Amino acid sequence: MRIWQVAAGDGARDCSNLFLMHDVMLISPGGLGHFGEGKDRYYVSNVEKGIVDQIANFHSGPISGDVVLLRKGKRVIAIGKIPDPPNDEYQWDESFGDVLGWDSDIVAEFNGRKVLFPS
Repeated sequence: MRIWQVAAGDGARDCSNLFLMHDVMLISPGGLGHFGEGKDRYYVSNVEKGIVDQIANFHSGPISGDVVLLRKGKRVIAIGKIPDPPNDEYQWDESFGDVLGWDSDIVAEFNGRKVLFPS
């Protein structure tokens, strides 16, 4: 089991309620399509290599049972886990293509036992 962390926005945006309401974690950019089907598009685009490497890790890294810490700034606001198959895989979903102006089509489910910490 590994522990992952995902930020619920970039400071200007707070997507934590969306993450929890839909049991997902999102990263961006995702507008170049499914990473596994077109990773070369990401590497030759104007997206920073470090961000593309994070997307690559998100695409193939998390497995069923891994723990996910949802952060808002530096605070952990929820803890979840990567679900059991078949819902444990990376997805690309254009319905998340504009989340508060954030291109975040890259999705992984974030469900299981969630613990919310008081604000």
